[in-house]
Amino acid sequence: MEYQSINDTSIGRQKEKSLHLLLKKHLCPDETKHEVKINNWIVDIFDNNIITEVQTGNFHHLKSKLASLLLNYKVRIAYPMATEKIIHWENPDTGEVTSRKSPKKAHPLRICKELYFLREFLNNPNLEIAIVPCKINEYRLLDGYARNKKKGATKVDQIPVHFDEVIALNKKEDYQKHLAHLPEKFSVKNFKSLMPLSPKEASLTIQVLKTVGAISMVEKAGRAYIYSLS
Repeated sequence: MEYQSINDTSIGRQKEKSLHLLLKKHLCPDETKHEVKINNWIVDIFDNNIITEVQTGNFHHLKSKLASLLLNYKVRIAYPMATEKIIHWENPDTGEVTSRKSPKKAHPLRICKELYFLREFLNNPNLEIAIVPCKINEYRLLDGYARNKKKGATKVDQIPVHFDEVIALNKKEDYQKHLAHLPEKFSVKNFKSLMPLSPKEASLTIQVLKTVGAISMVEKAGRAYIYSLS
């Protein structure tokens, strides 16, 4: 599904958080089902008795909300994953814009750095995790520090231009699909070297995989724990 910005494309005037808004419209075009109040909470989408929360990060902010809503409702967390990102840099003094493709590689299990904070809910049958792959144009201002003015620069907006089919992470087998290239037994060190994740992301992912039962510890080699798919 293709999208264009709903706002003025001059990034100095961009106000809306387009990624959140357009993903809501993609998942539920009927805007009468957006921003619905349930149990004193405002939810992004309420459709067919299912709550959808669009979350681009900071999953720890959902803990209280989930503790309340999961008692009586199915809740789906929709997380956009940029499979391709073009970063557009605007010089605020001259208005000149330069663009480049981000070299960062997407991987579905990168969401585990966020799911780590929701471990207590991950085995709740009322919770669904939906990763939405997308192509994104990201707009930033060259107003940071360092010589290139990119460090600490203002991120103005992320505008999705295409959404792909949802990737579900609802049972251990869903996670294991993304681990098929691992050896039969592996240590945390092996895992970090074989996954396209930062060391911190890999450590948090191990904890999430253990929580959902996708991997289990099978032995110990010296001080290293050895895991395999469960």
